[in-house]
Amino acid sequence: MKTVLTIEGMHCASCASTLKSGFERVPGVTRAYVNYAAGQAEVTHGAAVSVEDLSEVVRASGYRVVDDDTPSDSSDALWPVLVATVVLLVLSMGSMVGLPIPHSLVTVFIELLLAGYILFVGRSVYQSGVFSALRAKRANMDSLISIGTGAAFAYSAVLFVYALFTGHSLGHAFYFESAGLIMAFVLLGRHLEARAKSRAKQSLTALLNLAPETARRIVGKKEEEVSVNAIKVGDVLKVKPGDRIPVDGRITVGNSRVDESMLTGESTPVKKKRGDDVFAGTINNTGMFVMQATHTGEDTAFFRIVELVRQAQRSQAPVARLADTISAYFVPGVLFLSVVAFIFWLIAGQPLSFAFTVAIAALIIACPCALGLATPMAIMVSTGSAARKGVLFKDAKAIQQAADVRMVAFDKTGTLTQGRPEVVFVKTYYDVGEQSVLRYAASLESASEHPLAEAIVRYAEKSKVRFGDPRSFEAVAGRGVKGKVEGRKIVIGNIAFFKQEDIGLYDVRERVPELAQQGLTPVLVAIEGRLAALIGIKDPLKDSAKEGVRALSRMGISPVMLTGDEEDIARIVAKELGIEVFRARLTPEEKLSELKKLQRKRAVAMVGDGINDAPALAQADVGIALGSGTDVAIESGDIILIQDDVQKVAAALSISQNTMRVVKQNLGWAFVYNLAALPIAVGVLYPVTGWLLSPALAGFAMAASSLSVVLSSLRLR
Repeated sequence: MKTVLTIEGMHCASCASTLKSGFERVPGVTRAYVNYAAGQAEVTHGAAVSVEDLSEVVRASGYRVVDDDTPSDSSDALWPVLVATVVLLVLSMGSMVGLPIPHSLVTVFIELLLAGYILFVGRSVYQSGVFSALRAKRANMDSLISIGTGAAFAYSAVLFVYALFTGHSLGHAFYFESAGLIMAFVLLGRHLEARAKSRAKQSLTALLNLAPETARRIVGKKEEEVSVNAIKVGDVLKVKPGDRIPVDGRITVGNSRVDESMLTGESTPVKKKRGDDVFAGTINNTGMFVMQATHTGEDTAFFRIVELVRQAQRSQAPVARLADTISAYFVPGVLFLSVVAFIFWLIAGQPLSFAFTVAIAALIIACPCALGLATPMAIMVSTGSAARKGVLFKDAKAIQQAADVRMVAFDKTGTLTQGRPEVVFVKTYYDVGEQSVLRYAASLESASEHPLAEAIVRYAEKSKVRFGDPRSFEAVAGRGVKGKVEGRKIVIGNIAFFKQEDIGLYDVRERVPELAQQGLTPVLVAIEGRLAALIGIKDPLKDSAKEGVRALSRMGISPVMLTGDEEDIARIVAKELGIEVFRARLTPEEKLSELKKLQRKRAVAMVGDGINDAPALAQADVGIALGSGTDVAIESGDIILIQDDVQKVAAALSISQNTMRVVKQNLGWAFVYNLAALPIAVGVLYPVTGWLLSPALAGFAMAASSLSVVLSSLRLR
């Protein structure tokens, strides 16, 4: 089982790493992932592990489990800190810029009080960086800040006591302004970072805000307003123009146009009539209608989408593991480097104050926070934004893998074509009447979910043929179906299936290629082992298919088609769409084999919508399932396109590419920052240029580095 905890108080990747180690030490926990950017932990564990056990790990590590994932507003506490910091700077450095501020022990005492107040406001840093770190036996970013600011304040306080008892002025030997300014920068940076993270979550928050709170339920002849949470499957609801639809359901009376943009990303309202499905959160535009609830609460499409987005935001991309590994060793390494720099400069003959400044600057400027934020922030922003466009990523791994895709394999029926084929030709044999053929065929096909089966059933209904249910039914993937209707054995399928069943084809051998050349799918029907009819079915291309394939080609991604349909039909469709490579007459097993061959050369995405596509979707580097498809296909996909639109395939891959580009830029900046900042902080440039980084400036650079990564990620919105 999985438990998701929202955690408050994490400030860096090391915090997340500390919590992850703590969870994994609990007996019964098999996996733990802590997302610093999202402020959440996802823990997989056995039934013996309780939520309280996991919450205790969080508390012992110095953090808090909260019910709400909205960051608390720290602006009220921040303003007094900023005012105190300005006063502290004026008192400590005002005389250097000509302000008439006397430098005395009274002034220094006021500095001590102001710096002490600022450090007190930031006391959670010491709680996490010292006490919790000692309990966890693992240092974090707060440990560096705690040691740096604590040492500067303690050193200055000791000097103040010494000066107080000896009467020595000691000039500007105090570091109260450095301790106060560093903590102020840390608090300001975290406040700005929290606000930026909140912006990153706005796409998901906006989705949640679309859920209506009440509905109009019809009971008998009465209409009552009830909470959406009180609606049950089967309840009858009235939806007026302008209302948000409260739950998933089916229209029983009336018709309208519904704005489904929150699900599909498309602003054009969709016509809805009796028998059509409607979905929670979408907006009824024009007419009033009555609907019956089919899915409520967390079972609605709306909440399934929200959960998928949350799941993707909590997940970890493979590229993030590098940053996690580095962060685990980074803090101990910086502590060691700070001590080495302090000793080196003392041995080199520099005064204690110089060595002390270098050591504190090295502790403060080193920031694994940017590394830890680089990937999860970009993932969090892009998944929320993508959901608003009708593209759902199941996890962060799917985003990273999709960015590497260089070939897309399409199923044909229901993916490139409309998936709602129509019967346009029926030829019967041996004096078997068309009505009889349709009765047997529709009865058997009524048990199938295949689009061609549905076309035969619709044609029979349109022809007013009465049919029932089959006594037995068996589907042979990629071939056809067989079973018993009214005591007779019925076989329906393609030529390969009839050969397999040893059914004579006669002159059909010549007619099938003719139909295929016209773009029709030939379907054969046999009764009691004897050919009874040849049915021609046409499945028009989707309006979005051509542009979707062209968009992929413009991106440098090669489209191919893998279909179980006849060779001639596949050739016509491929030519019309501009697809150069296709494979026809494939069973699901053969489709899987072809996909594996393609994968030997490059990363391949598979796009499909039916049960027969599920194995290929699972095998592909990235499986892309159309939201109009079967539950099996959707479950097998890594990316789900809510709208039945082939152009969304290119959109999904483009989002992935943009996301990974920002991730790499973020990681690049974080690495470069640390590689450049640390040598400067320890004084490598001092002998040549005379440059020495002050601890206060180091604190500003540390806060700015994390904020820059967050703002960079927000570009994906």
